[in-house]
Amino acid sequence: MSDAYETPVKNPSLELKVIQLNINAGYNKELMNRCRTLQEYSLYIAKVRKYAKKKPLKEAVEQAVTECIKDGILSQFLTRYRAEAISMSIFEYDEEKELALIRRDERSIGMEEGISTGITAFISLCEDLKLSQEETLSKLMEKFSLSEQEALHYLHKQNPV
Repeated sequence: MSDAYETPVKNPSLELKVIQLNINAGYNKELMNRCRTLQEYSLYIAKVRKYAKKKPLKEAVEQAVTECIKDGILSQFLTRYRAEAISMSIFEYDEEKELALIRRDERSIGMEEGISTGITAFISLCEDLKLSQEETLSKLMEKFSLSEQEALHYLHKQNPV
């Protein structure tokens, strides 16, 4: 992390190195074999995800908890803290889903901004090449698959009359 400092320091007071491990089912088998609780947690989460594809999240979590208790997966913990485990699993899973939706929306906004920037640069190039507004409009429609109305919007946005 010290390489991110604005001013390099020869001997930093704090040096942080982070290792991120994938604990999803089927990954890091050596780690899972050394830590049974982590392995069981991974299996529990895999069940929640599997059932959440087919039914509402609350039902999926409840089914996963019941099945795990029956199969001896985190059974003592899930038996003792069933309500809390269900509540936290729903919250965590919803947060994961929400973050995925946010990332998708941000990518979409980024794409729109990128296209808009590209269209603006294209219009400037057409102006530099001394193309008429009709030629520019035609090329915008062709190159960016825009309707005439959309192309006019970009033209007027860049060159308000």
